[in-house]
Order: sequence, then C-alpha cells, then structure tokens
Amino acid sequence: MKLNGARLAVIGIGSVFALTGCADVVDKAEDVAMKSALNIYDCADLASEAVDSSSDGKDDQSELLKVRNPRVVKDNRKTWMAPTGDGEALILSCKGTGVWSDIDPSPVLLKLTVDSDGDQWIQWEGL
Repeated sequence: MKLNGARLAVIGIGSVFALTGCADVVDKAEDVAMKSALNIYDCADLASEAVDSSSDGKDDQSELLKVRNPRVVKDNRKTWMAPTGDGEALILSCKGTGVWSDIDPSPVLLKLTVDSDGDQWIQWEGL
C-alpha cells in the first residue's frame, strides 16, 4: 500500500512578536509554540486526522475509514528537535488496525512528523 499523508496547518505566532524587531525571539517563540501544539497529539488524534485526510485522497487509493486500537510505537514528543536541511523529525508513531474502503482490515502505521520548514505532516501506511 502506498504511503499517504496530509499536511497539518502550520502553527505560527511570529507576527505577534515581529513588533519587537528581534528575529531570534520570533524564531524561539515559533519553535516553542510548534512544540507545544505537537506534543499534545496522541494516537487517537493521529488516527482521526488520517481518516479525515484520507477522504480527500485520490481515487486510485484505498480510503482509510477507521483505525481501531491505535497504540504508541515510538514517542518522541518530549525529545524531538526541529530538523535542518531536507530532514524530517518523527514526533510520534502509532500502530492500529486500519479499516479500508475496498480491502480487508489490516495493520496501519501512523506517523506525525515535522520538516525543516516547520510544516507538520500526518502519514499513514498499510502494513
């Protein structure tokens, strides 16, 4: 099964601090805001976001209708660092049973990542 994904809304509060004229303060404030927002995600949130985004998918891909019993595989919510260059940082990964539109239920891996631009992504992949 193909890896699917959806971009989350970019979280930024830079304009609030831009009036100070200090770019370092803006960058740090944005990092703190992004980390705080992403650290509250759990496996149920990832499952819900993946299902919602899957319905916006292409016709040639199975639609993810539900994720049953999502559980943590890797939890970096307290330790992740913003990546540089072309990198991505894994924040949280979860595994559950995917209920698909046109195939039998099967294991699904969900991932929450952030790229070096600060864009957040939820990805899902049938296993």
